[in-house]
Amino acid sequence: MAGQYRVNYPVTNPGTQEQEWYTLREGIETPFFLSHWFPTNPAGELIQPKAAVVFVHGFADYCQRYDGVFQGFAERGYQVSGFDQFGFGSTWYESPERATTHGWTTWAEQMADMAAMVKLTRARLDKKWGKDAVPMYMLGHSMGGGLVAGFFTRDPSMPPGDDVKQMLSGAMMSAPWLDIHYPVPRSIAVPVLRTLLNIFPRLSLPLGPLSNDLSRDAELCEANRRDPLSSTYVHLRCLLGPLGGGLKVVQEEYKRWPEHLPLLICHGTGDRVTQCEKSARLYHNLKALNRSVRFVSFEGFYHEGFFEPGEDKLKFARAFWVLRRHKTQYPLVVMVTEGVNEATRCILTQMGCVVRDVAAWGIEADEDAMAQARFVNVWTKLRAMELYEYDRVVLVDVDMLVVQNMDELMDLSLGPYAVGASFACTCNPNRIATYPATWVPENCGFALRPHPPAPTHLTRETHHRLNSGLVVLDPDRKRTAQLHAYAESVPERVRRYSFPDQDLLADAFHGAFLPLPWYYNALKTLRRCHPDLWDDGEVRNIHFILEHLHDMWWDAYNALASQPEQIGLSHDEWSHYVAVHTT
Repeated sequence: MAGQYRVNYPVTNPGTQEQEWYTLREGIETPFFLSHWFPTNPAGELIQPKAAVVFVHGFADYCQRYDGVFQGFAERGYQVSGFDQFGFGSTWYESPERATTHGWTTWAEQMADMAAMVKLTRARLDKKWGKDAVPMYMLGHSMGGGLVAGFFTRDPSMPPGDDVKQMLSGAMMSAPWLDIHYPVPRSIAVPVLRTLLNIFPRLSLPLGPLSNDLSRDAELCEANRRDPLSSTYVHLRCLLGPLGGGLKVVQEEYKRWPEHLPLLICHGTGDRVTQCEKSARLYHNLKALNRSVRFVSFEGFYHEGFFEPGEDKLKFARAFWVLRRHKTQYPLVVMVTEGVNEATRCILTQMGCVVRDVAAWGIEADEDAMAQARFVNVWTKLRAMELYEYDRVVLVDVDMLVVQNMDELMDLSLGPYAVGASFACTCNPNRIATYPATWVPENCGFALRPHPPAPTHLTRETHHRLNSGLVVLDPDRKRTAQLHAYAESVPERVRRYSFPDQDLLADAFHGAFLPLPWYYNALKTLRRCHPDLWDDGEVRNIHFILEHLHDMWWDAYNALASQPEQIGLSHDEWSHYVAVHTT
């Protein structure tokens, strides 16, 4: 049964859908209603998904309500597979035992159902596309979000087992039910509910949230009130797990969250059903354990972010349309100044980036001293030192191509050093006249052996020159103040810099620069200047300086152009925002 109220997303290729009945739970004959959304090419043929999402819906909820939402996922290359939980949706409504099974489930049973769905999806993906060829994620909304939290943090002696958890590459939660806004104090509500269930184990009451609290879309709220599949008149048995389990995760059980499992939590600050502050607390607790977790709050959004009015639902959904091509555990933060328009910001968010506003930074400089005139605008890069909300930042220039995972840089110990970076290659192979006279092969840091050398072996001034294409740093207010203080203390020197941002880093942190291996910032010129270092198999990140782009860049570009869904864009969006700038 399709949702009573269709929420439309702007899609040009919604993929294809399938629904089926399948017996997920062992020991019962009641089949579950499963829904699938698959990505297709423009001809309507199935394509290998870049990832598969197992969806767990909320209380008094069901998968087909999200039809429009998941068409957006499919357009961007994601498969979504969900099941109407036992006692909810079509699994309940189409059952001959409808009167006795509405909400007749427990947390333990729900966890087992989720595990069965994960195993089923994994088996089918492997059969269709090859073993482990498609990564799997789990997404839960509201009660489903609380279930996802519990799924990965339960006592190891209880299902699901580690074998099932290890099938998943990440988890996502939308407005998770970790705690709710109680009409009466929680200390009273939960004990009263337990007492009632002990006396009347099959007690049913209409205890769901007010429809007007779900979304700021009044039409959706009215449709939800009329939707028979969204009835909240359920057996109270299904509420005990979420009422107690979610808060336990926040307070104690979060410590069992798998060490290397990325987690995304999205929550509206205007949610009057589940508590946004509990999502924030879970984030901070996991962050303190160095878990890979990201929390995105949406100012003023109600409980169902996917169903908010107008463009707001797109803003919410875009947070989940994330591809991490090289499976990084960390967010890609894009710094933007006030001149970047809203359309560009939306596209960046849609691609899975965290858009961060920074103030432009300019220092008066002599343009004739610069190696290239465009360098007059590069000072703002150094605002990366002010991203104080992060413990570690790896600054990466836009003219780079990441070809291997570099997450190890997030754990690299800088020790007493302020920044980690590769050398500037001072060979000047093109004999550019505006480069410093000391930039000759014999003075190049890349000529030192072994490579990279210890900082104590940097004997020439050019050895202290770094390339700022990739910089590892720990945002720190004292370091930032040191940088600004140096720039203000020697204005004449600063205004004559050839390479403004990297010269300032090298001077302000002279003696506090940790040389990194060449392959993290593989300057394209190294291939001919230092052929004994270069090894294609070792390259992590290519820096396309000076010379024209070559086949490796074009191969990556063409691969994305043929399937822009990999980075969360439709073909039309790719043409409008990317292809027009490429020749």
